[in-house]
Amino acid sequence: MNRVGICYAYWTRDWDADFVPFVSKVAGLGFDIQEVNSGTVTNMPNADPDRLKAAAARHGIELTFCIGLPQAYDVAAEDATLRRRGIDF
Repeated sequence: MNRVGICYAYWTRDWDADFVPFVSKVAGLGFDIQEVNSGTVTNMPNADPDRLKAAAARHGIELTFCIGLPQAYDVAAEDATLRRRGIDF
């Protein structure tokens, strides 16, 4: 089975959005996966990641995580120091 997903950012330009309301929308449209900003998740108050996880479980949605790295952390850079910095980050 080929699982199909969508990033929450399809509906907003706010990188630090509340991802929970998008879970039911993603499920209702027939997607299997919702991609969310990992930087936002790591900075959420303690109960919020659990709330997101519970919403995803209720709707049968798998969560995947992305992050937009600044150029100083470019893991695809030719410069090995930049690549290492990105990996360490």
